[in-house]
Amino acid sequence: MARLALPIWLGSVLHLVLSWADTAMLSAWLTEADVAHYRAAFRLAALLTFTQFAVNALGAPTFGALHAAGDRAGLRRTVHRIGWLNTAVALPGLLFLMALGPWLLSWWGPAFVREEALTALAILAAAQALNALSGPVMYLLNMTGGERAGLAILGGSAVVQLSTGLWLVPEHGLVGAAVSAALGMAAWNGVGLVWVRRTQGFWMV
Repeated sequence: MARLALPIWLGSVLHLVLSWADTAMLSAWLTEADVAHYRAAFRLAALLTFTQFAVNALGAPTFGALHAAGDRAGLRRTVHRIGWLNTAVALPGLLFLMALGPWLLSWWGPAFVREEALTALAILAAAQALNALSGPVMYLLNMTGGERAGLAILGGSAVVQLSTGLWLVPEHGLVGAAVSAALGMAAWNGVGLVWVRRTQGFWMV
């Protein structure tokens, strides 16, 4: 249990780092108002994965059972069904955010409808859509004996996000934070997809 639990726990810690590093950097270099505007954009973009968390959590025990039974075809079918459900929510949601972003941000007040916040929202929404379309990569790794690979992938992604954030946030503010967060998400999803293809023999997308 310790051998399995420790990488998953450390992965959860790294996921928190990936989720908050951009905001922490903004708070170090910019004003509280900038942080508020960015978090509003971030929370709107995160709505694209609202159903993903519930669906992926329900699918995780099934992944483990199918892997233990050696049913790779069943595992692939289950992953792809979840992928289609995520796609059905994420793509229309992305179009919705792109079209109505200014109006949605205005709920917090007119000061939130600024060019930087709108650009950050577009970047973060695209990244969250990629996150949804990539499917439950980390859940699958954790439930099929790939928890150490998942930890390494999240660690590398954290390095990517932190390094790009340190470079971009002081100069580009909200947009720089959004780009660093998007690169972190793209890194763990992209490498995770390739790793699943290598170990399980199918593409999750």
